[in-house]
Amino acid sequence: MSQDNKNNNYSREEQIARRKRNKKIMLRKKQMKKRRIMFFVLVIVIITIIVKIFANFISNRNSTKKISYETTLPIWYLEQVFRQNNGKPDHSKINYHTEEEKMLAAFDKATGVEQKLMKGTNHLVSANEYAYDTKEIRSYIRGEKKYNGKDKLVFLTFDDGPNTVITPQILNTLSKNDVHATFFVVGKNIVAENYSVLKKTVMNGNALGIHSFSHDYSGLYPGRKANENKIIEEARIAEGRMKKVFGDDFSCKVWRYPGGHMSWENIHNSDETLRKDGYEWIDWNSLTGDAERKEVRPTNTQEQINYLSKSLHQNLHSDVAVVLMHDAKNKQLTADSLQAVIDYFKENNYKFGILR
Repeated sequence: MSQDNKNNNYSREEQIARRKRNKKIMLRKKQMKKRRIMFFVLVIVIITIIVKIFANFISNRNSTKKISYETTLPIWYLEQVFRQNNGKPDHSKINYHTEEEKMLAAFDKATGVEQKLMKGTNHLVSANEYAYDTKEIRSYIRGEKKYNGKDKLVFLTFDDGPNTVITPQILNTLSKNDVHATFFVVGKNIVAENYSVLKKTVMNGNALGIHSFSHDYSGLYPGRKANENKIIEEARIAEGRMKKVFGDDFSCKVWRYPGGHMSWENIHNSDETLRKDGYEWIDWNSLTGDAERKEVRPTNTQEQINYLSKSLHQNLHSDVAVVLMHDAKNKQLTADSLQAVIDYFKENNYKFGILR
């Protein structure tokens, strides 16, 4: 082969190799260009997100003072809890001015309806479904009338409150278990420092009863004989104190004699005097023994449950139970044992009610 042909062959091979190298170089450049573009796009996206987050933060920070409590459901709910705990849950008559304030108006108005007092009664509108007539329940536990209901009924009752020590503990336990009770309050305890507790009692779906104004046996039953004039006077005064807290639409006509109906002479005259004024009295047919004589009084929760069960089953019929307990300041064991009392009746398939 001549030298010229040889040189030409080398030249073609170099040209092919050069073209291959150039293609690889171009491919690398394209890949690098794509990577740069992707990198810059990613940087721009990240910067955009950061700018938006910062802008939203600044916007929210500047507008915080303009946001109404009604603009978000969680804040609205917390506001409801706050108002309820302070005895002012009724939003039904609030005037709304801005669009923000109107957003949750429906929730407010619905809550107001649920938390309204039922006119002429001792409980809320929403509690009416589990409120039972006092006279009728009294006839069952006294054996004057046969109970033919499909559900076993229990009425937890607490005497001697309200106060800021024991009553709130009892209310919390009731609420936690979604059950309700009737509180027979002493009129002289309805004072300013106890207003919030009394309001919470009703607003939690419970009912109030009257346990006299003074709880003074010597005045109510001089010589162990019921003083009908003193008894009706104290019922009226105690109810008047309640109206001062809840307004004139509130009416409490459920009465429990201090010491019980069976303990006093001449009691039937007082029954009739109370009845003429619209009041109905009621005792109990079971109790935890928290106010019994010291020598027989239960000293722990299990003893209270045993006492309760024994007293309930001494009755001819136990399908309707009215349970006597107390929420005076010295009844810490009662507050501590309430969960066990509730569990006892739930396990025995009782339905919880209140007295009206």
